[in-house]
Amino acid sequence: MNLADRPEMVRDIVERLKIIRTSLGKNDPRSTQEGFAQSVHFHRNTVGRYERGIGVPDIEFCANVCTIYGVSPIWLYLGFGDMQATASIDKAEKAIFLDSERQKNQGYCSGCAALERALDKERLERQALATENKDLNFMVGKLEAQVEAMEKREERPEADSEAKSA
Repeated sequence: MNLADRPEMVRDIVERLKIIRTSLGKNDPRSTQEGFAQSVHFHRNTVGRYERGIGVPDIEFCANVCTIYGVSPIWLYLGFGDMQATASIDKAEKAIFLDSERQKNQGYCSGCAALERALDKERLERQALATENKDLNFMVGKLEAQVEAMEKREERPEADSEAKSA
C-alpha cells in the first residue's frame, strides 16, 4: 500500500509524530522540530514538512522514530495499541524496525531486503509462467494442425461422394 494514496492515514501518522515529539516535555530539547529531527538523523525541514502534511514519512524516518523513542510501529502506522513498544511486538516486526540503522549503514533501507526477496520470487514465477505459456502455445499449434487435418478429411469424403453422384 502506498501511503501517498491514503491521505487520511498520512494525516494520522503526522498527528502521532507530533504526539511523540510534544510528549517529551517542553524542557527536552528534542521537543522542538529541530531537536527531534536531529535525534532521528533527519533535517529539521523534513520534520516540518511532515508535520504540515507536505510529503509522506518514509520507512527509514519511521523506523528511526520507533527505534530511538521506543514507539510501537503498529501504533505509529495504524494507531492501535500502546504508543510505547512492548514485548508483545512480533520478533519479525522488531527486526524490520530495529535493524534499520544497521541496514542504513550498509546502503539500503529496512524494507529493501524483503522487497528484493519478493521481487526475486515474482521473477521466478514469471519465468515459470512464460515457460508454461510457450508449452501451451506449442500444444495449441499442434491441436490446430490436427483439427485442420480432420476437417480436410471430412471434406474429402463429401467431395468424393459429390463427384460420384455427378
